[in-house]
Amino acid sequence: MSLRRRAARLATLAVLAVAAAGCSGDYDRVTTTPPSTTAPKGAATTTTTLGATTTTRPAPPVATTTTVPGPPTTTIPGSAAGLPGRLAVIALDGSLLTTKPDGTDPRGLAVGSPGTSVANPTWSPDASRLVWTALGTNAVRVRSATVDGTDVRDAALSPSAYAFLFNRAGTDLVALRDMSTTTVELTRLAPATLAATPVRTAPSVGTAWSPDGTRLAVRAGADQLLIVDATGAARALPVTPGVFGAPQWLDDKTVLVAVRAASTQYLAFVDVDTGARRDLLSFTGGIRFLLDATRERIAYLVLPETGGGSGANVSFRPQTTTPPAAPTTTAVPEATIVYACRKKTSRADEAQREVERRISRAGKELVARTRHLGEVSDMGELLAVASLVVFPVDDLYGKVDLPLVLLEAMALGLPLVVAAGGPLEALSFAPRVSPGDAAALADAAIPLLLAGEAAVALGEAGRRAYLEAYTPQAVAAEYDRLYAELA
Repeated sequence: MSLRRRAARLATLAVLAVAAAGCSGDYDRVTTTPPSTTAPKGAATTTTTLGATTTTRPAPPVATTTTVPGPPTTTIPGSAAGLPGRLAVIALDGSLLTTKPDGTDPRGLAVGSPGTSVANPTWSPDASRLVWTALGTNAVRVRSATVDGTDVRDAALSPSAYAFLFNRAGTDLVALRDMSTTTVELTRLAPATLAATPVRTAPSVGTAWSPDGTRLAVRAGADQLLIVDATGAARALPVTPGVFGAPQWLDDKTVLVAVRAASTQYLAFVDVDTGARRDLLSFTGGIRFLLDATRERIAYLVLPETGGGSGANVSFRPQTTTPPAAPTTTAVPEATIVYACRKKTSRADEAQREVERRISRAGKELVARTRHLGEVSDMGELLAVASLVVFPVDDLYGKVDLPLVLLEAMALGLPLVVAAGGPLEALSFAPRVSPGDAAALADAAIPLLLAGEAAVALGEAGRRAYLEAYTPQAVAAEYDRLYAELA
């Protein structure tokens, strides 16, 4: 049976793959495809998971108005001229620098070198400092420096942090770290030394600083809402928060949080001193919520529960008790997840088995919507029946160009969702999400599954980028130009 026929039998609608967070660096290159609005009548579409294991083609820089120094060159649109503030930029060689919004006045904070990379740069509230993760071949560290690269602070921090959060005054700092496939740790970092102190470990963690910057509201797993003071002491509130993201502070005495009571779920204000609750609305399924800057308005989105939903479809971080693909199949029950990637190391088999175990625990419906094709002989055939490509790679170590599978998808006009960082930053037209954040990946991919026009527009933008910069002719012309400059 041909690959095209095999793929066509997998689903009657496009499949979405968002399971990267549960895979190791050897297996979690995922390609996702939303329902195609242009497929021939009667043709089945599938979601494809693609591996970063294919041959790659050099990706030349695309010319824009202003150039930020640093090999390889990063470009900033000239329309940014005159804007206030500074940008933190990770260059393709792994360097970290700050620049003005128009790309001028670059100041280096970290120099890229083989085997090293920078991740998750985060500004202090007053924009005077940056903190980031420094990844090396044999070490993982957290570093902080002023915008001109002085007053550098450095400490070991392994496993690495996937998020940093300053309090409003910039005087205190916490980090979130994946300690294992089933636990997340909230870690406090001493501002002066960056020494790490564990605060709480749970299957998932959502946290926010109080407006006065002295306390943290912490959702630990699905059953604890804690208030943590400056000493690290934690006090549990008498509510059950569920797994609906981080609490948000209304003022120094009140947090907005989703809670569970008996068989009903509520969005509620909770008094952090007494635990008294004021319910705003009840909901079924999942919910996302956001207070505006004035604390006078609440935006919320209720997502209906569809078949065995556990709330994972609305988590801001992937729920380690369910497979990372679950958010997508819950929100888009007709989706099918297809993994297709070459296994490059001995760890890949165990990573695949772990993904399959987690999918199995999520229930028969998800199992029925998941396929592992392994290595395929013709990725082009698989792309031909896909309508969205998701590439949540967490490590492009050693790569300075774009994976060929992404260029093939762009040439076909398929929309992309990719991980942020490294050479994938060159795909400015595509939604980019933090590596390992399955919920953010689902947030980017699901609308493309549900809104055909948005997917078509994104695919057309990718095809334009391919024709302008990544065809063999365009790449050859760019090399000719570079050789002429060096002659």
